[in-house]
Amino acid sequence: MESARQSLENFETALLREILQKQLPSCGYTPSSTFSDWRQSHYDSGFASASSTRPQSVLYFDNSASTSNFTTPPQSPPTLNSIIKNRMPFEEWCESATAASSHPLVPNHTIGQSEAQCQSSASLLSGSHLVQLLERIKSSRDEIELQKLVKELYYFCKENGLSGIYDSNGVPVLIDLLKTDINPVLYYTINLIHNVLIEGRDSSIASIRASGGVECMVNKLVHSNYQFIIVLTDALRLITASDKESKIIFSRSGGPRALLQLLKIYRINEKLLWTVSRLLKELSVCSSNKPEIVQAGGMQVLSLHLGHRSNRLVQNILFTLRNLSDAATKQDNLEELLLQLVSFLSSNDVHYLTCAAGVLSNLTCNNAKNKTMVCQLRGIEALLRTIENNTDKGEVIERCVCTLRHITSRHLAAEMAQNAIRELNGIPMLMNLLQPQTRYPLIKALIGLFRNLSLCSDNHTVLREQGCIPKLWQLLNRSFQELQRRSGQPGECLLSNFLECTTCCLYLLAKDPLNRSAMNQLNITPLLVQFLNVVDERVQLFVVKILSKLSLDDERVGLIIDRENGFQYISDLAITSNNNELATAALTLLSLLAFPS
Repeated sequence: MESARQSLENFETALLREILQKQLPSCGYTPSSTFSDWRQSHYDSGFASASSTRPQSVLYFDNSASTSNFTTPPQSPPTLNSIIKNRMPFEEWCESATAASSHPLVPNHTIGQSEAQCQSSASLLSGSHLVQLLERIKSSRDEIELQKLVKELYYFCKENGLSGIYDSNGVPVLIDLLKTDINPVLYYTINLIHNVLIEGRDSSIASIRASGGVECMVNKLVHSNYQFIIVLTDALRLITASDKESKIIFSRSGGPRALLQLLKIYRINEKLLWTVSRLLKELSVCSSNKPEIVQAGGMQVLSLHLGHRSNRLVQNILFTLRNLSDAATKQDNLEELLLQLVSFLSSNDVHYLTCAAGVLSNLTCNNAKNKTMVCQLRGIEALLRTIENNTDKGEVIERCVCTLRHITSRHLAAEMAQNAIRELNGIPMLMNLLQPQTRYPLIKALIGLFRNLSLCSDNHTVLREQGCIPKLWQLLNRSFQELQRRSGQPGECLLSNFLECTTCCLYLLAKDPLNRSAMNQLNITPLLVQFLNVVDERVQLFVVKILSKLSLDDERVGLIIDRENGFQYISDLAITSNNNELATAALTLLSLLAFPS
């Protein structure tokens, strides 16, 4: 086999020397020039698409040295793709080249055509070399030889570009090389794969995935060389960023746990930590990888690096924590993370603020332990200060208000939190946020917070003095109009939830005589009667309870209800409702109206 290859190379050299001697005397070719020199000059010049300078070969004509225009023979060599697809023997190409040499160079044509022909020949020879090189790599069984071949492949692609890798189906070969344990081979191979991915061809990701590349790369995350891990991790990021199937394979291959193990091992290497955090940020929005990261202790591991000096690393970790936090509401041992998040609320960086407030909001949702912990860490004071200092940052304010809403209900320190907001003079500032132009998500969060604050009777006076009741009545009026407009349309359910929260807040405030008096002065009874037609039973329940409270102090309530045909609605609820609590409340209201005190 080796002798046949040598004979072929000798034939190739002799043939081209003969052609060049006969046809190209003006190009500077001399008999002493060898074909290997000519071929090397073409390899060094690179593919036309990968080189910014013109290849300096024997087929190059300098426009300044000659006033004549030349073109190449009309018959051109076959392209690289045709050689690969058709497996054309090199002898056939030689025959076609010999036939082409019988045509003299034709004047009066553009130099550009001649150069294109030169570049086509260079690409052909380079591509042929690449195909042979890949074949030798696949068949090599000697470690030393394999190292030399892979190194040659790396520098060949560096000089000539990566298009030959695609054309010769070289990606599966690279993946096979990645399965070896020979470190030099691994280093050159992962850099080649990374460069292929950076070039951004869609087919490269599909080819890597089909060749088992994702699983192979995940297995290599345990490598001891941190530089290798950096390139490997970034390659995985480029693969999974735009390919859902690769994300799923990464999850099934144990990738999330391998990444978290790297974060446990490496504490100082900023570049490695940052590269790993970039990949985790991509995976944290994937439905397959998110639960895997959380269950593997991702929240706790990520918190280990929140004190790092690198801003870009900390920012990536905060974004990742925010993405994961909605799936981590049942996680334990988050005390250290909560402490760090509360401290980030004093940051001047809007990204830090937004992420920290968002994570706190999610982690305090339906988690009594986390709610209590935030209160103990003086989180209420930090949240109120953040709202006060960032009135122009809507998302930050919304997340902070949501967190306050969570920590003022359903845990052991809830009443303390309700009192603390009043004692810190937070109610006036919060009430000032409730404006007609306020976005709906923030309005909903504020109403929920005011409902929780209304659970504490000591807050009723402050809420009334800050205009809470008129603002709630205005919101009810607008909501009723919106409800009529959206009847039977998407969004009606969300509006019903908002109405439930608002009517519940009014009911809690109506327990105070002075608040009831303020409500009667606003004449809110006609609007409340209209809500008895609302399908949502929770809204009907709170409306009936509010009317019952209002009727205790004002006999005119009964007259208004009668004028608005409210008795019919209340009687229907008392008789036909399947909700025992609602039916009982309706009967109580009818009794109060029939026998006023």
